[in-house]
Amino acid sequence: MLPGESSALIGDALRRMSEHSAHLYTEAGRYWFDTQASVLQTARDRIAQVTEDQWQMELLARLREQKTRGDFAGVHVAPGSDADVADEDRARLVILGPEHPHTSKTDGTAARAAAAQILERHGSGPRRYRNMVVFLAPDTTRLGELEQALRQYLAWTSIENDKEVLGLTPHAMRQAEGQRKAASEAASQRIPETYQWLLVPSQDKDAPGVVWQETKVGGQGTLAERASRNLYEFSA
Repeated sequence: MLPGESSALIGDALRRMSEHSAHLYTEAGRYWFDTQASVLQTARDRIAQVTEDQWQMELLARLREQKTRGDFAGVHVAPGSDADVADEDRARLVILGPEHPHTSKTDGTAARAAAAQILERHGSGPRRYRNMVVFLAPDTTRLGELEQALRQYLAWTSIENDKEVLGLTPHAMRQAEGQRKAASEAASQRIPETYQWLLVPSQDKDAPGVVWQETKVGGQGTLAERASRNLYEFSA
């Protein structure tokens, strides 16, 4: 370190090296090189190996863990078909799967197409209570950030599960545990940041077509609670 240089530059350089070097180890402020590749290299390899189906299944499992329905009679997470969303005179929230993201002020999104299908049909017939269904969709840009967190979580989880096969040192095991927890927390935080678009269909009695309105969901609580609260504000 040269006179006049900021210590923050050194800290940033060490952080970057520890993230990208396969043989640099760090613990409790100590840094050293070893001939054996670090667990970070293993994690990078496994992150790249996580399939789309795997991270999407993890996301859906986390979405279904949110049991609170808010003020909705039912909450449907990534329904397999329009028949899975009940057609009755009670309000229902459909949380679209990650394959149906939405971009603000854009008509032809995958979210709008999926929502329109569910809105129009219920099984083999038309949906009767179309005014009782609203949709919550993931943001296209934010979805990429959530995907990365889920990939990291799954990769670090697999490393912990394979610790004996990998011959992890106690230091590496502590590192894997810490990284798994951090990735899990990041994923949990990014889910509400990603599922931010409430798509609300409406129709004037004198107009044949459905008009879609969107509102950005915010606040605290589960996705259903946030959607309930924002829907009241949207309708006011």
